[in-house]
Amino acid sequence: MNITLESLEAKLLEENLKDLFQKAYEQGLEDARSMQSLPPMLKKTDLANYFQVSLPSVENIIRMDGFPKSKVAKARYPRDQVIEWANKNVERVNRLKQAI
Repeated sequence: MNITLESLEAKLLEENLKDLFQKAYEQGLEDARSMQSLPPMLKKTDLANYFQVSLPSVENIIRMDGFPKSKVAKARYPRDQVIEWANKNVERVNRLKQAI
């Protein structure tokens, strides 16, 4: 049996990629569980936990253009729309967090 350096490198790369893909998959599952553990209608404290900011910072976030608000319940924010908005506005939220 003849083992070459190229075959060893290929095997090592394959094992590293398998490990990387497994970790990414597990992180994706954890992220999904975390998002679904939030109630369908979020309060300001839920937003503070989700964005990992203080309540005064939440006030600044909910005042941003286009931030989703409930049309039927005061001071409630629809989870799925908030997550979608956050994904589209991540840079704006990060700038706000850095300014604090």
